[in-house]
Amino acid sequence: MGYAAQSGVIKVNLITNRRFIAAGQEQIVYLLVEMQVKEKNVDGTGRLPLNLGLVLDRSGSMAGDKLAYTRKAASFMVKHLSEKDHVSVVTFDDEVNVLLSSRHVANKDALKQMLDQIGPGGSTNLSGGLISGFREVKRRARPNQVNRILLLTDGLANVGLTGPALIDKAGEIRKAGVGVTTLGVGSDFDEDLLLAMAEKSTGNFYFIENPDRIPAIFAEELQGLLQVVAQGITLRFRPWAGWKLAGVLGYPPNVTPAGVIFDIPDMYRGEAKFLMFELLSPRAACGIHQAGEISLEYEDAVSGGSVSLSLQLEMEATDDPLLLREPENPEVLRRREEFRASEALERAKEAADAGQFDEAGNILSEQARSLSALAEATGDADLQARAERLSTQAEKMRSSAFDKTARKQVVHESYMLRRVRPPRS
Repeated sequence: MGYAAQSGVIKVNLITNRRFIAAGQEQIVYLLVEMQVKEKNVDGTGRLPLNLGLVLDRSGSMAGDKLAYTRKAASFMVKHLSEKDHVSVVTFDDEVNVLLSSRHVANKDALKQMLDQIGPGGSTNLSGGLISGFREVKRRARPNQVNRILLLTDGLANVGLTGPALIDKAGEIRKAGVGVTTLGVGSDFDEDLLLAMAEKSTGNFYFIENPDRIPAIFAEELQGLLQVVAQGITLRFRPWAGWKLAGVLGYPPNVTPAGVIFDIPDMYRGEAKFLMFELLSPRAACGIHQAGEISLEYEDAVSGGSVSLSLQLEMEATDDPLLLREPENPEVLRRREEFRASEALERAKEAADAGQFDEAGNILSEQARSLSALAEATGDADLQARAERLSTQAEKMRSSAFDKTARKQVVHESYMLRRVRPPRS
């Protein structure tokens, strides 16, 4: 069963794995929530101004290719900004230097020459760089523009705030209307920290394994920022009486007495985002029953106004054996297995961190078998490729090949499975 509603640029689709539940029995129902930007409502002729703060690690470990490609990437971003945009540049090692205070983008050649002068230094005062970068972005923060910090580092935060305090700081920054995108380079940064900071601030997280990929990743982030059409997105789900929320797959929820609330990252032109709820039905009599309500609020960058919409989820209980034998929705099953693969990667990482490498491999192998079975049943080649990749990672978990780089690959892949998906045609 499916429902859809649209207001502004975002269309919300509700799709359940089955149309009917068995009357008089408790039953698990999977609800897929798809938020999709509808291209036909976006003319593509304009964009929101950008207010960017580049916060760049210049510690000693950045010397050589890392810093060279970072300078190149920063110059690329400046080249593709316009006079309506603001940019600031903060560098950090053991000290913090505001290389460029926030200003309109003008005289790009002078800006690029300044970036070319960035050289390596000492330790890694990541928090100092973040706080200074935030101060610059906050000075120019306005409604109806994209306020974003891009934080790039290759090392561990070892001066100033570290660990959970940095995650809390990212949350404070988000409350001020600024997102933080984190970019980790190489094998020595703390991927758990950078990922948590990005998620707390509804920014993006990137793992850049090789320095020569830095310009391409900056270009990818900029391309998204130039196409933001919805900001300040909040989704709420409230199950109705008798229905219980057994689990959430996707974005981390804020649980309240009135239901669960999600802060969703900005949405770009042509993008889709997904959430999945695992619901336990009551022992319902035959007939149609109200199961819950989904509501969405956001700022529409195309119209410039606030938008809200809501959908009611209904489920029909029946004792008709033919209706109960109807096949489950394959798209819901596919998304469910992708979310489960993300969770399996997280659980395997935790087992490997504890030295339980065989257990880590077993977790991934089990999920690979589940993916493969669904791929065979549906003829989904992409799902089969995912299963094969999980099998390869399972073998890596069981071997000594699970090093710092492999761990970062697992963290990044888990994140991508949960958060970053193009719309399916």
